[in-house]
Parts: sequence; C-alpha cells; structure tokens
Amino acid sequence: MVSLDQLQSRLSDLSIGVHALTRPEESPASRLVKLDPNTVLNLRNGRHDVIILLGSLASGPVMLSPQSYIGLDGKGKLRAGPWGAVLFHMVSPIVPGGPKSIIKAENLSWFDGLQSGVRRCNFRTQDYSVALVDFTSGTRIRPHRHDRGEEIYLLAGELAGAPKRLKPGDWLRLNPSIVHAPHSETSTRFLVITGHLKPDGVQTA
Repeated sequence: MVSLDQLQSRLSDLSIGVHALTRPEESPASRLVKLDPNTVLNLRNGRHDVIILLGSLASGPVMLSPQSYIGLDGKGKLRAGPWGAVLFHMVSPIVPGGPKSIIKAENLSWFDGLQSGVRRCNFRTQDYSVALVDFTSGTRIRPHRHDRGEEIYLLAGELAGAPKRLKPGDWLRLNPSIVHAPHSETSTRFLVITGHLKPDGVQTA
C-alpha cells in the first residue's frame, strides 16, 4: 500500500498562494496552488489539468477528494472545501475546445503497464497524457526518452534514475533530449505528464 503521509507533511508547510514550478517563460506552466478554506480559484482562458493533492475541491456541485482530476478547456471556477486544498495545476494557453472531464478518486480505473510491477490510471489521453503511475518495490524501467517530453510529480515512495532521485513533493520536467531509467526500491506513486512538449522543449501545438 502506498502511503501519502510524507507528501501531506511537506505540502502542509506551503504558504497560501501560487508556487510556480516552471520558469515564467515556460509553457505549459506547472504550479502548486494552496487555497484557504472555501476560497475560489478563477481559471483564466486556457487548457487546465488539475489534480487535488490535499484537502477537497468543488467543481460546480461536485466535491472532489485527493487524487481526483479535473480537465478543463476555457475559463472556470473551482472552490476549495472547508479545510482548504492543495493542487497541482498545469495550464497551457491553447484552447482546442475539448469537453470538461472530472475523475473522482473513488472511481480511478487502474490497469497493468507494459512492464511487470507497473500500474497506471489515465486522466487525459487526448493530445498528451496525464496519469497516475504506481511502481511496486524493485521495479526498474530500461533507459529511454520521451519524444515530446515528460513531467513527474512524486506523491509517495521514492524514485531514482529519473534522472534525479525524487522524494514526495519533488517535481521534475524532462525535455525530449533527456534519457532516464526510473526505478524504485519501495512502493511508489507519481503523477506523470507526457507528450506535451515539442522536441525543442516548448509547448505542443
């Protein structure tokens, strides 16, 4: 069983507001957002991928718990629950006009990966991929690179060879030229985004 205690401890220390992960000139932009209880997050026009890390978040009448997902093209409003919320939020200025998608944590659908020891839960599969991935203890992936980049946010456990060693709350964006061979000696869960960068490391069209 994957424990999220280390992540909760680390995220609880964040101050209220927006904590940018990418540089200002980079797009898509990734950030952590910590909201006070019952406050509203206004999403500007763009493509948004939101994963709840702590607390709860309301999208319209639907209240969502940690590891739930919201995908939205365009503008929108999200409201933190009664204990606040911490979110991972990736936003791109491109708005293809896709439908809104909500996946509740209690409805996550997992399937086995191509390699033994890997399980995957897809959030977004159109244009690029957003997913949760589990490694069982001792899982090792052969060296490879992603033609359109990859982004990793570690939720639990420890991931080595990514190429850096990551602990809960660590984030890493890999440009397409980077080769890595992720492996873990303990049960590990991470958020992964792939296919959202061009070969030169900027956003996809």
